[in-house]
Amino acid sequence: MLALYEAAHLRVHGEDILDEALAFTTTHLKSMRWWKNLDFSLKSPFVRDRVVETYLWIVSACFEPQYSYGKIIQTKLLALITVIDDIYDAYVTHEELELFKEAIERWDDNGIDKLPEYMKPCYQVVLDVYKEIEERENQERSYCVHYAKEAFEQKRGHVASAIECHMKQYGVSEEQAYNEFHYQIENAWMDINQECLKPIAILMLLLNRVFNLSRVLDAVYKEGDGCR
Repeated sequence: MLALYEAAHLRVHGEDILDEALAFTTTHLKSMRWWKNLDFSLKSPFVRDRVVETYLWIVSACFEPQYSYGKIIQTKLLALITVIDDIYDAYVTHEELELFKEAIERWDDNGIDKLPEYMKPCYQVVLDVYKEIEERENQERSYCVHYAKEAFEQKRGHVASAIECHMKQYGVSEEQAYNEFHYQIENAWMDINQECLKPIAILMLLLNRVFNLSRVLDAVYKEGDGCR
């Protein structure tokens, strides 16, 4: 990655591929440096290092160079969601979960004092990232930060998987649940294809984001984590 970043600086006029390579590597390396500076490997060693995977998700949906800033921010947010998920799975008690939820709802530095020590680094980074977003966005787009905060506050602890819920709700076996979900996935792909081939109510620019994200989800989960 670093070698490609350095090589891209030797480009000349008209080398569009190297322009894109520079934008790609710059964004990626910035995200990597941010993650390493957080030092979660020392502060919270149970947290997974998933920044590369989260960046893959984002860059697959918005690969164009002009979305560099958006890719950095979305990668950070997804990485933080992974951290919170690992905290819930590894350590959190019901009482600590309530404290964290209350701190998120309060959304200020005063909430950090009531949290357990292992939660404080994560909570502080959440505040820092959203402060970074607020500083970059102008007044006309301040609503973006508001809705992003609302979405983040909806995150909760571990819940049952979709397969488990389907099995319990319909009284079917695991095999039957998997078959039903595969059927629904095939239908969803046909819906996506139809909308992309004949867009009517939604701009193709937005449909492309959904299509690209669906493609990376299919690649990540089809044969491994999350599906047989």
